[in-house]
Amino acid sequence: MYRKDAIVVGEWIRNSNKALLVTGARQTGKTWLIRDEIEKSGYTKFELNFIDQPDMVSYLNAEMSAEEFLIKLKMIMPEDCKVHETVVFFDEIQKCPEIVTKIKFLVDEGSFKYVMSGSLLGVELKGIASAPVGYLTVLRMYPMDFEEFMVANNVSTTTLDMLEDKFKTVSPIEEFIHQKLLAMFFVYLIVGGMPDAVKTYIEEHAGQCGIVYCLTRKLVEEVTEKLMKDGFSVTRYHAGLSDSERKQNQEDFIFDRAQIMVATNAFGMGIDKPNVRFVIHYNMPKDLESYYQEAGRAGRDGEPARCTLLYSGTDVRTIRFFIDKEMEADNGLPADVKAEAARKAEERLKYMTFYSTTPRCLRGYLLSYFGEAAPQKCENCSNCLLAAQAAEQVEEQAAQARQRAAASAKRLASASRRRADEDALSEADEKLLAALYALRKRLAAKQKLPAYMVFNDSTLRQMALKKPLSVEELLNIPGVGEKKAARYGQEFLSVIEDMVSSR
Repeated sequence: MYRKDAIVVGEWIRNSNKALLVTGARQTGKTWLIRDEIEKSGYTKFELNFIDQPDMVSYLNAEMSAEEFLIKLKMIMPEDCKVHETVVFFDEIQKCPEIVTKIKFLVDEGSFKYVMSGSLLGVELKGIASAPVGYLTVLRMYPMDFEEFMVANNVSTTTLDMLEDKFKTVSPIEEFIHQKLLAMFFVYLIVGGMPDAVKTYIEEHAGQCGIVYCLTRKLVEEVTEKLMKDGFSVTRYHAGLSDSERKQNQEDFIFDRAQIMVATNAFGMGIDKPNVRFVIHYNMPKDLESYYQEAGRAGRDGEPARCTLLYSGTDVRTIRFFIDKEMEADNGLPADVKAEAARKAEERLKYMTFYSTTPRCLRGYLLSYFGEAAPQKCENCSNCLLAAQAAEQVEEQAAQARQRAAASAKRLASASRRRADEDALSEADEKLLAALYALRKRLAAKQKLPAYMVFNDSTLRQMALKKPLSVEELLNIPGVGEKKAARYGQEFLSVIEDMVSSR
């Protein structure tokens, strides 16, 4: 999948002598991106995941020196991991942050390239932020922006170039295209975003009481640690705690000694706290029955409350893993009984997934699932509010577009004629422009980028007109910044110089 951050990682593999730390919210594609760029680079990859391989945490412990660390690392590397040809990838680095303290030595020693990845929930802890700046490049990844989302949904480079030009000239686009992209944008609003939304939402509702439900004990611990670090009054609840600690944490929450409860679905039965203002599901629950019960903890005093569900496809895989574990469990139940239970669990999961992704009224969906009369629109859930907002915006924007088009028609026509006269290309210039297009196509294909990410059409046209012969002249062309000039400038200048000198 196309990510702009791939350019940064690919450039690091090719040219940097530093180590690289890729951090960000979970499920933003850090691990996938690193693996993909290493594979494309031709380097051999040696990967350690400190969650999947917890024994490696003690094996590469904090007490040993950097020299000992490197010796032990080489001992577990396969024979194909050759010096100067291998990228060592430490994933889930927050579980073994001691590695970062040794990065200066590892970089200076120079046998391998080192890339690390970890969640925002833990990667800034335990001294990572104090790692030597001169030896470590930090890339913070975020969920896909809308441009990346469009590329992932097969929006053509022609359309993206057109949108960029329309934005620069403040010109309206065709209504059909506008509606298509608007519909895609509302899908993006539902699918995009992701975990840091929890922290943001809590900050916006400071002082309010709420519950954050997580799918696993591990996530409860990570979210609790992160919120505590950020200064929130928070406690936790899951089956891995002792009875006394669970009781104490529950009482702290009920009697307002803690503002936020972070918990698995083990928390909630028999809890009737009236002033819960929000419930956040950090992961999709296993079924609608659980979601309905847990969301129902909010607003029991009759005052407005809010329930937020964060969904990821990874949640589906995690729940299926739990279902499979139940099937494998030696609990004395006959195989056919366990198979029927698994089938029903899968069926409930299907409906939960549909709820998490439906564009329908969410209240109506829930009521229908439980066999109650359901309205077409409740005018209160996020789907209804987004649809109403979209309709208003469409009408408002259409009216504004008509006004702008009518008021500026004469000006635009005049400007177009003026630009046509000013930007008219000679036959020789057209040949130069064709050569620049060909070079852009080669560079984009080599880097697996949309062509416009190299230079857009209007920038290439200005190059053909003004024919810059130095980097300084190239920087005066609209659309050429210092980064692009450094990366691509010399190749484009060479084409221009060759074409000009041959005339």
